[in-house]
Amino acid sequence: MVIIWLKEYRNKTITRIFGGNAYYGCYFLALSIFSFGILRDTIYHKALLEQPKMALLPEPYATVVPAALIGVGQLFVLSSTWALGITGTFLGDYFGILMNHRVEGFPFNTLRDPMYVGSTMCFAGGALCILDCAALRREMTWFAGMEQYLIAFTTNSRRLTFVSRRYMSYNKWNSSESLEMTIYNGFHQWFRLLVPEPKDRIPITPIFLLYWSAYHVPFFFLAYLARRPDTYLMRLLLLPTALICSIVVAYRYTWTISSLNVYNWGQSLAAAVQIAKALEYALTPEGMLKYGEVAPGQLAKASNGSPNGARNGYANGHAYTNGHGHPLPRSKLRSRWPAWLTDTIALTHSLRGLSFTYSKGIHIPAHTRPISSRSAFAKSTFISFVKNFLLLDFLESVIKLFPGVGDPSGGSMFYPSLPLVQRYAVSTFVHILTGSSLLAGFGMVYDLCTFIAVALCDDDPANWPPVLDNPWKSNSMHELWSKRWHQLLRRTFIVFGGLPSYHLVRFLIPPMFPGARKQLSEIVSVVGTFLASGLFHEVAIYTMFSPTNHATFSSAPIIFFGIQAPVLIFERLFSSLSKVLFGRKMRVGGWPGRLWVWFWMFGPVSQNMVDSWHRRGLGSGMVIPPFISPARFLLPFIVPWLAKVAGSLYGGIGITGLVGREVPRADL
Repeated sequence: MVIIWLKEYRNKTITRIFGGNAYYGCYFLALSIFSFGILRDTIYHKALLEQPKMALLPEPYATVVPAALIGVGQLFVLSSTWALGITGTFLGDYFGILMNHRVEGFPFNTLRDPMYVGSTMCFAGGALCILDCAALRREMTWFAGMEQYLIAFTTNSRRLTFVSRRYMSYNKWNSSESLEMTIYNGFHQWFRLLVPEPKDRIPITPIFLLYWSAYHVPFFFLAYLARRPDTYLMRLLLLPTALICSIVVAYRYTWTISSLNVYNWGQSLAAAVQIAKALEYALTPEGMLKYGEVAPGQLAKASNGSPNGARNGYANGHAYTNGHGHPLPRSKLRSRWPAWLTDTIALTHSLRGLSFTYSKGIHIPAHTRPISSRSAFAKSTFISFVKNFLLLDFLESVIKLFPGVGDPSGGSMFYPSLPLVQRYAVSTFVHILTGSSLLAGFGMVYDLCTFIAVALCDDDPANWPPVLDNPWKSNSMHELWSKRWHQLLRRTFIVFGGLPSYHLVRFLIPPMFPGARKQLSEIVSVVGTFLASGLFHEVAIYTMFSPTNHATFSSAPIIFFGIQAPVLIFERLFSSLSKVLFGRKMRVGGWPGRLWVWFWMFGPVSQNMVDSWHRRGLGSGMVIPPFISPARFLLPFIVPWLAKVAGSLYGGIGITGLVGREVPRADL
């Protein structure tokens, strides 16, 4: 915070963000300081509750003294704020907002620093209320020392050195543990504060909606700053807060209803995406640029001499593509919303980022819906949404028919009571149902977001190309992952794994070996990207722990996604060596390539991954609420027939009905 104050004092950074309005900037800083104060008080109170208790004062002093300290302390704090006003209290002078006269009344005629003294009295009174001797001693030393630390920071270095040494000597005197153990215990407590044990998580209630909104404010503001020039330092300082809030909102709160357990996975996946976005937005010095920009909101000179934006193309070669090397058609429709709002929403919600430079190289499927008219596009999108909704509803309902897989506690799709062939026939069927459900779910959610963005928010239809490019037609794993499969999480995996591994290799290999440096960095970045994908899926599903299901971690997703990198490398080697082996250049493709894809997507490696999800309750999750589910009304009438067919084919599995009753097994 001190650095932000100095940036405002010297460069007017906050004032420029708010369009030159110093009062708006000061009010924003006041809100930030006040919000962090609430967070500090909450953490302090939680720490007090976890400390051992000891009565320090006899009655009635044990009640009177803390009440007096808190009362007098609040009097000093509130009267200081009243005398100085909002701008006077929260550093208005840094914004050039000065008071008309010197404040000499109460409480400044009583104490030199009434607000600091009042705060210290409030914290000391709080410690006495909870009868915490250790906290009281820490409070009187730590809090007062930190206040003096901040004062010394802005005055002279001698006092700073004195206060720092005094605090360090205090810690050394009070420490009975080794330095390593102290660091470990501190880190472990901090981690468990953010990611509690499953039994310690907070059940989600309606009030969680308010918490959810508050936790996302830092990330939204970070996205807003990413589209403002000269905000790099502020984004760096805001990054820790945005990361912590993203983790807390996903892992501290849990859906306790068994059918909603899958939502825990969903909110953790969303948090991981948000963390990747926050890292990129904060660590990119120039901010998040759109095609044709040299700075946020500042267009480069067009190749034809007119600044018409990325719609006309630029000399830097950036252009929208549809995956086939042709420019993606852009409509001339405009939004009625201000640019700063649409840019912020785009950065916080857009996954492919088609108008931003970080989407360079991404495959964009060709449009299948009319983009010249919003009404025609919205109508086509709504029809697609209904189709995907009905398909997902049917597939989800059928998955719940399988015992174990459809139970809230989860279960394996490999039934050990079946012979080997029948066992894998059933597991393959459940596996295909699960994959088809995911594809239908992608389409349904994307159609809904598209409809809202275009029909209600006046977004450009050209910004919403199809999310999938018919993955069933993939003739190689390279074609599947780079073109056919959705590219929504492409940037997330690159940020988490691709970029760090790429730069790590370039750091380790000296520049005197440029060829090896380039090739190895590219290969390792692919490996890092897929490993990040595996960890992304597994770390998020950790939140689906339930008391009846103790499967908390599985290596199957990490193995499946991790092995994709060697598979892609093998396809590249096959293409390179085919001329030597077969006398002509060949690629993995055709019907052999299709079988190759099916082996990896439907074979034992991928089935183990899906099985690990079902064992943790994925199949029982409520995606479509029963009261709007057509399949829930229709399937009970055909469940006996399905049970008879399944029993005749697979022999005595037993099928759990949609209406919560066990359908009798069919005998051969």
